[in-house]
Amino acid sequence: MHPNGKFDRATICYALDYNSLDIDRELEALVQTGLVDIEIQGGVPLYSLTTNEEKRRPIVEWAGPGHRH
Repeated sequence: MHPNGKFDRATICYALDYNSLDIDRELEALVQTGLVDIEIQGGVPLYSLTTNEEKRRPIVEWAGPGHRH
């Protein structure tokens, strides 16, 4: 829903209703596959959808308005 947003771990845990142990594994897997980028701001890791347009485009299209989930 927010393809250009950058979110910290706690916000992602809250939004997805995940516990912190599970989210760490999932985020690491997404970073390793190149679907999620990680950036450190003020000592806090922030996660965002990749800037790699080839990987990003299908995700943004799938999550866009009018697409059936």
